[in-house]
Amino acid sequence: MKKAFFPQTTVGKIGLGLTALAVFLVALFFFIEAVFDPQSTGGEGFFSIPALTIPILSAWIAGSGSFFCAVVAILIKKDKSLWMILPLLLGAFVLWFGLAEFLWGE
Repeated sequence: MKKAFFPQTTVGKIGLGLTALAVFLVALFFFIEAVFDPQSTGGEGFFSIPALTIPILSAWIAGSGSFFCAVVAILIKKDKSLWMILPLLLGAFVLWFGLAEFLWGE
């Protein structure tokens, strides 16, 4: 059983790319939040400030997609690379907290 360091399948590479995209979008969200004060823009809810809503929802979509790509790459395509742990764990984390916020949020 040979294990590679990087993904060998296309689905695995897409999952790793979506993981990198999700991390970038979360960093972009926190950068925008640090630069622009959300309270001064008069935002009452999450969707009232699109500059913050779009990056974090896109990060959730990318993180969820990375989880499903990792599952397909590992279970169906039999990709046994070490880096496939990252999209699997990050995607599970994103899905868990995203659904928990949706179901039991404020």
